[in-house]
Amino acid sequence: MQGETLRYRALRRAIVRISERVFSKTLNAPEIDVLVHREVVEVMPPHVEYCLTDLGVEAAERRRSLADWIEDSLPRVGGEWALRGVIGPDGSVRLPELTESLGLPGRVGRRSV
Repeated sequence: MQGETLRYRALRRAIVRISERVFSKTLNAPEIDVLVHREVVEVMPPHVEYCLTDLGVEAAERRRSLADWIEDSLPRVGGEWALRGVIGPDGSVRLPELTESLGLPGRVGRRSV
């Protein structure tokens, strides 16, 4: 979406793994305005166009940088987790060991791990 102006449907197609309801609710949330500029185009039929604000472009660049780092570092993280017993011999993640390794409390949300 960086540098592009998209209509609702085109933007919806570009974002996967989110329900229609959550997508629409998120786009209409007032706090999203600092990242996404929303413009109603008064033509027949009227439509809405979306583009990233300057702050949204910066956030997207940083998100991409973090995603690249995670992808590059995943083998090292997996190796460390294997050494700490977080990853079992079958490749499954052992939640109690993971939460302990990350320094998290033994309970997450309503479920005990």
